Amino acid sequence: MIEEMIEWAKVSNVVRKINLLVRVDNSRAIHIYEKIGFVREGVISRGVFMSGQFYDYIHMGYLIG
Repeated sequence: MIEEMIEWAKVSNVVRKINLLVRVDNSRAIHIYEKIGFVREGVISRGVFMSGQFYDYIHMGYLIG
């Protein structure tokens, strides 16, 4: 589905960049996003509080054209 979104963005001439956030402990998702071509752009510390614990987010981006 993400790859289809990227292809649509490439032909649409509307979207110039796709951004996403992923929790730092979600290594499988990070690996998949990087394999597709997303790059790590920064870390948002304490981005979410769940079950009594804070988690950081990794901000990732994919440049279109």
